[in-house]
Amino acid sequence: MNQRIFNRKWILFLWGIVIPLSFAQANLQYSALFKDGDYIKYDIYWSFLKVGSAEIKFTEPKTNEHDKGLYKIEFTVQTNPIVSSIYPVKNKIQSTLSVPELNPIEYNKSLNEQDEKSNTTLTFDWDKKLLQKTKNKTADSPIKLEAHTLDPLSLILSMCQYDFSKNTTLKQKVTDGGPIIEIEASHVSELQIKTPSGTFDTRKIEVSTEEIKGIFKKSPDARVALFLSKDVPAIPVKLKSEVIVGHFYANLTEGLYQGKPIKGTWTQPHSNKNFEDPQYSRPRLSPKFKGFKKR
Repeated sequence: MNQRIFNRKWILFLWGIVIPLSFAQANLQYSALFKDGDYIKYDIYWSFLKVGSAEIKFTEPKTNEHDKGLYKIEFTVQTNPIVSSIYPVKNKIQSTLSVPELNPIEYNKSLNEQDEKSNTTLTFDWDKKLLQKTKNKTADSPIKLEAHTLDPLSLILSMCQYDFSKNTTLKQKVTDGGPIIEIEASHVSELQIKTPSGTFDTRKIEVSTEEIKGIFKKSPDARVALFLSKDVPAIPVKLKSEVIVGHFYANLTEGLYQGKPIKGTWTQPHSNKNFEDPQYSRPRLSPKFKGFKKR
């Protein structure tokens, strides 16, 4: 494995796995969509090589004064032992939101990649309309906080509650510490996704990378797609990020939703449906497994 290529692709994917979770409407109210202790786990692949795992956890407001009125989302990603011997990654991101409006209050990103470590905190001051970034204990000058600006993780709930069948294109301002950008996401197709938790009917949502071209400038054909279950509220089933060579994707393996195990709607694929299985090289039109060749 070429370490330089893997390094660049991994950085692109880490950007892609968070930002595509960040494009739904900001008109939110706390509804206990994900309960305390709910989580979703993913396996991460580079083409067909499993390189790591990721997890999203949810924490409801507590009764103690310190956490009263706060909702938290935590995202972690790390490489597996084999890949860690080449390029170790162990990152943690946490978003703290106010209740009931679910505005971001604090966003913390702790990155630990090979020999490079950093800690970035964003503080959203909605009264003063200022956004303060502090990286490795050094504070930048505050910038103007635009209305309805969200951090990547704070939009998971919004995204899960949005009905893409009624409005197929969304635009949203978001920042993860860099400039505030606007991302456009569009519902482009429907596809079945097979996972260890069953088969899901999903909506494929493609994210425009025009506003993040600084990240993808070496990958002019880069594409980012998110596959959401067709239920409303939805569950993020898969994320796919295509760059110069091959692609990264994160595929759901297990989880809890409202305290119950996440299971696919169907144990077997429907007939006459597009079907995608992470073991195979491309989407298939036939739902039958026989005759498929692994690569």
